[in-house]
Amino acid sequence: MTEKANEAGKISEGVLDLAAKLKGKIKVESDTGVGNAEDNLYKDLLPEGLTLKVVEQVKRHDRDFIAAGAQVFGDLAVEAMVKNKKLTEASVHIPMTKMDSVNYHLDRHRQYQNHLTGDGTPVDKYGILTTTYEIKGGKNAGDLKKVRTELQEHAAKKLAGK
Repeated sequence: MTEKANEAGKISEGVLDLAAKLKGKIKVESDTGVGNAEDNLYKDLLPEGLTLKVVEQVKRHDRDFIAAGAQVFGDLAVEAMVKNKKLTEASVHIPMTKMDSVNYHLDRHRQYQNHLTGDGTPVDKYGILTTTYEIKGGKNAGDLKKVRTELQEHAAKKLAGK
């Protein structure tokens, strides 16, 4: 699969090089379909000069940023709803890096069925915050989209005989 993708210039060399290093370090059992990866795989394949400690610091900052943004946005959205009784929801999109962003959405009110009581008594909740952290490489975009397309073509040939 990767040879054809490389020839067609579809997938970046960086992804292909990393895939070559990953090969043999991930296994999938044909009996169960369960995969297994070698210990420390992510850490061992970090680019030169990038330590796991730095990656963990960045990821910790991202988590803190997202939580702090939720607090600030949530407070501001509630205040906007206090001022405007007709406002039922508020949202904001905050870019973080070229491929990452965070989205916040606050609903004024939702009603749920309380399944813990056994009788389904309605419960009213206010200020329902939904937070979405998007990593574009984790969706069908960029190299991942190219890999998925190539994989589908490869699977069709191998599995469906096309």
